[in-house]
Amino acid sequence: EIERVYPSAGLDFYIESGNWEKAMGLARKQDDETRTEVAAKWVESLVGDERFEECLEVVAKDGMSMDFRFYATYTAMAKGLMPHLKPDGTQELMSLRSGLYQLLEQMKKTG
Repeated sequence: EIERVYPSAGLDFYIESGNWEKAMGLARKQDDETRTEVAAKWVESLVGDERFEECLEVVAKDGMSMDFRFYATYTAMAKGLMPHLKPDGTQELMSLRSGLYQLLEQMKKTG
C-alpha cells in the first residue's frame, strides 16, 4: 500500500479522493499538527456538503487546525449549525458541546 512506503503521498491521495476515514487513520499515526490539519480539511469538505452536525463530531474526536486559512470554514460551520439547534432543549448536544470545547481549547493554546 502506498501509505506504508510514502505516507505523505498516501495521505494526499486519500484526501483528494474524499476517503476521510482512511486519511484520518493515517494522519493519527503522524503528529498532532497533521491530524488537526486533516481534520480541518475534512470539516471544510463537510461544510461544503452542508453536513454541519458531522463537523463537530470530527472536531470532538480529532480537534481542528487553528490555522487562519480555515477561518472561513469555522464561520461557515458556526452559521450552518445555528439552525440545527432546537430551542426546546430536546436536542442531543454532546457532540456540539464537545466540539466547541475542543475548538476553544485549541484557540487558548494558540493565542
